[in-house]
Amino acid sequence: MSQGSICKFILLMEQITAQKGFKKGFSLIVAVSRNGAIGFEGKLPWPYIPKEMKHFSETTQFIDTDQVGIPDAQNAVIMGRKTWESIPLQNKPLRNRLNVVLTSQVQQFKQIPKRLEIQKSLGEALTALDKNDNVREVFLIGGTQMFAEALTTYINSCKLLILTRINKDFVGDTFMPTYDSNNFQLIHQSKTFAFGDITYDYIYLGNKSLIKQIPTFLYQKYQASPEFQFMQYIKHGSTLSKTLQLDIDLTETFPIFHGVQLNDILPNIQLRFDQRGDTIREPEDYTKLLSHDGKSAKLTDRVLSISYSKAIKLEEIPQIIGSECLLIKMLAKGSKCKSIEKVQFKFESIIEGCENEKCVVENECQPWPIIEMKESKGAFQASDISLINYFP
Repeated sequence: MSQGSICKFILLMEQITAQKGFKKGFSLIVAVSRNGAIGFEGKLPWPYIPKEMKHFSETTQFIDTDQVGIPDAQNAVIMGRKTWESIPLQNKPLRNRLNVVLTSQVQQFKQIPKRLEIQKSLGEALTALDKNDNVREVFLIGGTQMFAEALTTYINSCKLLILTRINKDFVGDTFMPTYDSNNFQLIHQSKTFAFGDITYDYIYLGNKSLIKQIPTFLYQKYQASPEFQFMQYIKHGSTLSKTLQLDIDLTETFPIFHGVQLNDILPNIQLRFDQRGDTIREPEDYTKLLSHDGKSAKLTDRVLSISYSKAIKLEEIPQIIGSECLLIKMLAKGSKCKSIEKVQFKFESIIEGCENEKCVVENECQPWPIIEMKESKGAFQASDISLINYFP
């Protein structure tokens, strides 16, 4: 058999395997800017974000507790040659993981250290890892060409997309390839984090045909975002419970739910602030001002709990949360009291149904923005409030 015939045969076998799928499957993990950039001049397009790099490291290293007792159990990371070259020398190979580099230029690797394998194609790499009993989870970490192949040729084996959404545009020279979103469904979304003027979150998109094969530990590291919990309640929760509790962290970002505009809630908040803004002198004053109209408030340290005993329409909840949080921010800015770090909303009686189509989102919600407020001795104006990385 000629060399050309052998190559054609290998390619045919890879195509057949791709259609059937690989036993272990794989997850694709990548950080993406708002305009789709994933790299620039061999580096990340955005400044170094320690928490984001920790997320990547911990996610790709984590072994399920059921597998801890297995000797030499580890995960594998597959990458293209350029991605390998972009890793600092002192970090090669990535520790506690089997590193697999795809390249036809094997001769460049004069010495192959432990935890490093060289494969000529993605198909060969996935085949080899399927046979390796020590490998638990497989992660694809870059670059664009491999991602594109994984999301087309090997889509039947791609069980999970783990995306860090950097909620800002950055200049890039490599971009996330497009893919058929109909193959995936949102199964988890983290809260929004902030680093300087950059906001970001983590979303987990599961392959609809492989949902049962996705270990929950891959996407339950982060508490679900309040907006994701709200959307899940709309879809499923209201049939199980009339009560909904959402915890809003105000330390980094501001809760703007889908369909809510800042200008929609500001006039009402302005009136309430004008009437009560000068009465905040002690932390307990928050509870006095917010305990009315069928709701009660309790303050513990910097956590404010607000319970609504009266019936609330489901579609009103996003605007209620935005309004109360904005008022709390305005009150804190206009007083000498320590700011509230978290607000726990508890809706004890919810009227089912959501007539306003704006309160229903079929796909993932956008990361929340950062709020900045100017010092104001008198009434707050719209111009005193700005939202960073806000894309209504």
